[in-house]
Order: sequence, then C-alpha cells, then structure tokens
Amino acid sequence: MALMVGSYLFLVGSLIYSLPIIKRGVTAALCRPTGIEYQFPFSLNWVSEGTGGRYDLVIKGEQYVSYLLIKEMSPAFEGLRLPTIIRSDDLGVYRTLLVADATIKSQMSGSYALLPKELVGTSSYEVLWPVDDADTKIIQAAGLPKGGSHLVQEGLLNAVDIYAAIGAKVVAVRSGTVVSVEGRFPDDGCFDKAQVGRRKGNHIAILHDDGAEAIYGHLQQNSVRVVVGQRVVMGEHIAAVGMSGGTPGPHLHLHVGGLTQVNYQTLPLTFLCADGSTVQPLFKGKVCPPSSFSN
Repeated sequence: MALMVGSYLFLVGSLIYSLPIIKRGVTAALCRPTGIEYQFPFSLNWVSEGTGGRYDLVIKGEQYVSYLLIKEMSPAFEGLRLPTIIRSDDLGVYRTLLVADATIKSQMSGSYALLPKELVGTSSYEVLWPVDDADTKIIQAAGLPKGGSHLVQEGLLNAVDIYAAIGAKVVAVRSGTVVSVEGRFPDDGCFDKAQVGRRKGNHIAILHDDGAEAIYGHLQQNSVRVVVGQRVVMGEHIAAVGMSGGTPGPHLHLHVGGLTQVNYQTLPLTFLCADGSTVQPLFKGKVCPPSSFSN
C-alpha cells in the first residue's frame, strides 16, 4: 500500500514530536527504531472492495476532544467538502471514493485546540520561560535561515527550540489542563533525513485556559511528572529536557497554537523571565537567566 501524506499529522502523538531538525552536512551513523507506536486518534484504513477499495476515516475518542483539519484528500471523501474540521467525538462515517489502488494524497493537521477568534493573528502571546538551566540558547525560531524544521506550510512558523542539557527542568509556560502525554521513548535522537519523520518523541500537551494548546517536545525518557486530566499552574515542574524523537541533540521544542478553519497556527511568543524582564525568541538571541522556580 502506498501512502503519501502531504504534511505532518502533527496532532500530539503522531509527530510532533518527532519534528525533524535537518543539520546540513551531517549524517547519523545509526537510527535505531524505538519499537513503540503511539495510537493516533484519527486513522485512514484501507478497505478492499472487489478489484479496488477505499479508505475509511476511523475516529477513536479520547478523554479530551481533539480535532482534525482536512485540507486536501485524493481520492475525495464522499459527500464531504474540504477543508473541514472533524472532532474526535464525531460519530459520522467518512469514506473516500472507490479507487483502483491504495494510493492516497492528503494534507491534514490535528490539535486539541480550536484557536479562539481573539487569538487568531495575535502579535504577542506571553508565556513563562520554560527551561531552568545555566546554559541555554535558542537554536530555532521564526526567521531562521533556510534549513530549519519549523515549516510555514505546517503552521509551525512561531515554534521555538531551546537548547539545554538533558535533564534540565521544564516548567509549564501557562496554567491549564494536561490533555496528552508520552514519556516512554529513549533519548537516542536521530537526524538521518530518511528516518527522522518515523521516530516518536516524548511530549506533553497542555490546553490553556484561553483555549490555546502548548506542546512540549523531545522530553527526557521517564521524566514526565504529570498525567492526562491534571491541572497545572504556570511555573510548575512538568518534565525534563531530553533528546527523544527526531533531533540531533538535546533541546526543548515548544509551540503554542491551535487549529483555524484554514490551517494550524502557532502564536508569536514573548517570554517572561523570572526577574521580570521579557525576551523575544530570536535565533541565537537573548535568553532568560537561570532561576529557581518555586514548584
């Protein structure tokens, strides 16, 4: 079966958290498979019918509602106009047209957040600096020269990568509810371009009180300190920096955003430092000084 996906399904647990960082001129000597697959709540299953077949969109509910934005699908879904957003608690049946083979092309993205209108297009979204470590630097942010992994067409323009040592404390950037966690995968990051998209990384997804979601990626194996359904407060210790998933080195991937009717959108972040100052996320730019968080 040939399956061609036009963009990452970056609902937590499908990627993301295997977001690739392409490092020019370097190839990994070995990319070991992790051996664990995370169950994505939306999946396309091939169903044979005579000499051909079709895909069924299978929706598996979760404790918290998630959403799938389908922008393009070929073959098309019967009776469904695109783009459209489907909820994980939707009982509808979605099937593609009958085709001769199992080749499919699609563009879709997922999220636990439908971005509220008041946040769409915002120019600054204030969050707490997420890493407590003496040696940090911003290694990817909006405006990074060609070669970065936060692709505009995937809505990740404003995602930020912060280098820190493995085990450095990661704290919640805002208060909210934990809606997804994964902490099983080893810290043996791989940046072989041919393999990176297949690797799963550890993550936490927190739904903020204002309706946006925060995604923390590449977390250290077995470092996650929260569970789905838990209420967390800004500054609370939630995990540690790791090197899980598709990455050439230890760092925290962070983005805040949600789905719109057009695309997944990440919000431009402004970091609040413990000393009261603020930092704009710029590639190799200023970072907040280390501090002792209270939680």
